[in-house]
Amino acid sequence: MEAESTSSTDGSLNVIKNYMQEDERIKLIRIKHSTVSAARNAGLDAAKGEWIVFLDGDDKLAPDALKLLDAQTEKTPDADVIIYNADIFPQRIESEEWYQKTLQFPAASYTGFSDRVLFTERGSLPFIWRQAYRAAFLNEREEPLRFDEELGYAEDVVFIMGAFPRATRFEFITDCLYNYRIRRAGSAMDSVGNDPEEVIDRHFTVLNKVCYTWQQNGWIEGHGPQLLEWCMKYVILKIRQLRTKKRKFYARKFFEELIRNKNPRDSTP
Repeated sequence: MEAESTSSTDGSLNVIKNYMQEDERIKLIRIKHSTVSAARNAGLDAAKGEWIVFLDGDDKLAPDALKLLDAQTEKTPDADVIIYNADIFPQRIESEEWYQKTLQFPAASYTGFSDRVLFTERGSLPFIWRQAYRAAFLNEREEPLRFDEELGYAEDVVFIMGAFPRATRFEFITDCLYNYRIRRAGSAMDSVGNDPEEVIDRHFTVLNKVCYTWQQNGWIEGHGPQLLEWCMKYVILKIRQLRTKKRKFYARKFFEELIRNKNPRDSTP
């Protein structure tokens, strides 16, 4: 995709045009300079295939990734979401344990949504680039499932938390289909990583949007305790990194946000 207000400075536009000449399936979509969510939505609106795969601009798919994924869709044609393993490049991270827990997981299959599929399976959160979605599942409603265009950070978390409770079959596969570039200077994650208060404020925005969606759809009933635990893990660990005075301020704010969004511990709709 190319933003209308800017031109490519890294030669990527010419690369895309060259590929378009070789393969008519490749399309160039021009959008106004906006959030990554807007770009994702433009791609979703233009997509014509049966399955949707997400690829960030600085990452890459593994060799034969789409071929392997296509074979999986033939095995499980009724799946709504297929989740696959990922690797990192250009270097392994220092903590191999984090790598194993975050990007690698065993095979599993679920028919119907459950707390386990979203809050226990390691492949569910927070990265959407290791998940393929059946296009009909995303578009079957009067209002198709799309990304919140106000978000340019953790937009995938809000999307996943809104999509998974609606899905009816999940397949977790061990094929490593995605290569994630780690520690890229200038990335969205890198741009806020040095400001812990800004990170927490953005986490609060995500928490508010997720809780609102769950409340509006009646999902808190039956899943409230699990959502509350997720909310705490999502925010509290970040708050602990602050100095004492700031920790108290943001801890108080966290509980105020929960009350404002209707406390997930409450099982009533």
